Amino acid sequence: MKRYIILVLICLFLVWFISSPRVKISLKRACPIAPTSQSISENEANIFLKQFQEYKSRGYHKKVIENFSFDETSTDKRLPWIVKKWFEVNCINPTRFYYVEQRLHTILKAQSHKNHTDNVISVISEMITPEIDEEKRDWYLSIIEGLKKISKIEGITASELEIIKNREKEISNILE
Repeated sequence: MKRYIILVLICLFLVWFISSPRVKISLKRACPIAPTSQSISENEANIFLKQFQEYKSRGYHKKVIENFSFDETSTDKRLPWIVKKWFEVNCINPTRFYYVEQRLHTILKAQSHKNHTDNVISVISEMITPEIDEEKRDWYLSIIEGLKKISKIEGITASELEIIKNREKEISNILE
């Protein structure tokens, strides 16, 4: 009988010791720190695209309000619990996740705008022939210069444009 009492006391002591506020046992795995730069790297974009495909396949994009935009102060608070749990389990920072999504959309639009502008410049350049008068030629050249300035989207780096080069359709399909 004494053995059982001692065993129960030891168990109670262990339970008290483990649940004591002085002892913190963390079973969470260490997640990588999310980058804070405004631009995104190719590696970050590739990781995001894989994660986003899973995010979509699980239907989480339908659980989050349409046109959900990130807000560094309240992104976590506005997410449904199941989506929040997926981010936790996969060590994904939701604020950075939605930032990268929006950044890729912006880069795609910038590239589309640049492609269109380059096409217009090409058409105008073909209109400049040796036969046209100098005034018209200068006018065409000024239009071309203006279009070149417009095609340089402020805030989008060359390395970010390089991310989607030759992958526009693929990335666009993933983000749809």
